[in-house]
Amino acid sequence: MKQYFAPTIVVAIVLALAGVLYLRVDRVEIVQMDKTENSVLDERPIVVWSVTQSGSDDSLVYSYSLKTKTTSKPQQYFEGTGVVRFNQSMDLCGQAYAVAKLTFDCAIDEQSVLTMRVGDETEGGRDVGTFVVDPRDLGVTPSAIEGYLVPVAVSDDKRTIYLGRRVETESWVAGLWKLDVATGEVSEISYVRKQNLYQYDINPMTKQLIGVMFTPPDGLGDPLTGPSSIHTVDLSTGKGERIMGGSVEGGLFENPMLSDDGLSYAFFASGPLFGNAQTVIFGPGETAEGGGTEIDGVMKDWFGDTVVFDRDGNLFLYDLKTDTETQLTNETNATVEYLGVVE
Repeated sequence: MKQYFAPTIVVAIVLALAGVLYLRVDRVEIVQMDKTENSVLDERPIVVWSVTQSGSDDSLVYSYSLKTKTTSKPQQYFEGTGVVRFNQSMDLCGQAYAVAKLTFDCAIDEQSVLTMRVGDETEGGRDVGTFVVDPRDLGVTPSAIEGYLVPVAVSDDKRTIYLGRRVETESWVAGLWKLDVATGEVSEISYVRKQNLYQYDINPMTKQLIGVMFTPPDGLGDPLTGPSSIHTVDLSTGKGERIMGGSVEGGLFENPMLSDDGLSYAFFASGPLFGNAQTVIFGPGETAEGGGTEIDGVMKDWFGDTVVFDRDGNLFLYDLKTDTETQLTNETNATVEYLGVVE
């Protein structure tokens, strides 16, 4: 629901850490603490998740060191949610140490006008600027159907803030705008709206977007359907292209992701054309006719050659270089929530 957002939330770990750690991709920094000997978090990178038993409100946070291949249950917690990917559900308002270490204090008034006060933590909290964005000026009429705007990503060079569209209903909306931090000018990346890219993932380093189109459901709880397609967009130029799919009714693409270097991509494929639902990863030069790695599960994160994915409510790692799989959790009466990767 639209509201005045709380002040910046500090993302903290209550545990002795060796030096300053940070979450990948969105660069959400973790507060530095004093060092404790033999801490599992001395080894990096570390996958972090929480487990909540059925009928309980308390969660335990676990970590897995890729270096030592061991799992630990440190006494730690996250204030707020550690966001991993810049996707269509992202909302930077209230996030501490967001990508490029910019912070966002936001307010959305009754007319759906967005006011963002942006600070730069790398320069002692210096104010970058206050930006006021009225969706009406961008051709969006605030409503339950057309929604309102929130910041969803920032380029690594801190020069561009990307704004996505939100609604308070089950309506599906597509749209992406970029705000020039130096001038305050806002312009639309129209390809996202025109191609109905309802889900997307943004690589802030390469300024690329990968998005998927599908047919939204008619009613609450109904499944998504085809036809479906996958698109890439150069966020610097606004130019995009379809790289897979089209008019095929039986195929559905979801959960698109780009690799750190922007040269590889992945998506979740389902429907009769694909047999069992699975994540498919394509490396540089690979196409549907000539390659791809298939994983039984839904991809949650991707760093280097390692993929984090969910299979039936449990977390696994997949090493793309060695083609090996590691099971992280084995819960039957609990909810597992992936929190991020500490490097």
